[in-house]
This record gives sequence, C-alpha cells and structure tokens, in this order.
Amino acid sequence: MQAWSPLARGRIFSDELLISLAKKYNVSLAQICIRFCIQEGVMPLVKASSIERMRENFACFDFEIDSEDVSRIENMPPLGWGGEHPDRTRLK
Repeated sequence: MQAWSPLARGRIFSDELLISLAKKYNVSLAQICIRFCIQEGVMPLVKASSIERMRENFACFDFEIDSEDVSRIENMPPLGWGGEHPDRTRLK
C-alpha cells in the first residue's frame, strides 16, 4: 500500500495532535507522518524540495512512535481529501 501526499498537502502543519507529538519526539511534523506510515506498513511517497528536506525525511528511521501515540493518530479526525476521488470517473 502507498500513501500519496502523506503530509496532506500541508494541512498537517496546523494539527494540534501532530504538533504535540513532534515536540514529544523532538522531530518535525513531516517525520511524524512519514514514520507513522512506515510503522503501519504503508510506503509514503514524499516529495522533497531540497537536500535538507530529503535528509530530514530519511531521519524518520531514527525513532519509533509508541503504540499509544500510534492509536491517537489512527483515531484523529480526517484532515480532508487531497487528490482525485478513486470512485469518480476521471475527466480528460
């Protein structure tokens, strides 16, 4: 399984739960989201605009989110739809 736009096109950056978890683990919000995907067995497809962001994204292997916090992320409200709806016919 793959996660397209695992950073929700930037909507994660105002989510209070994710902000608090990033502070708790002393990592970026992006790293929390990427690490969550990996721990859930989902391959995140992340776009990086610089070498620094690529390094930051890769550093998600330097920590693990504990099971209680994984559960909190799993149960958070959706942040909205970020792409084409898979059940709708694509317009050309």
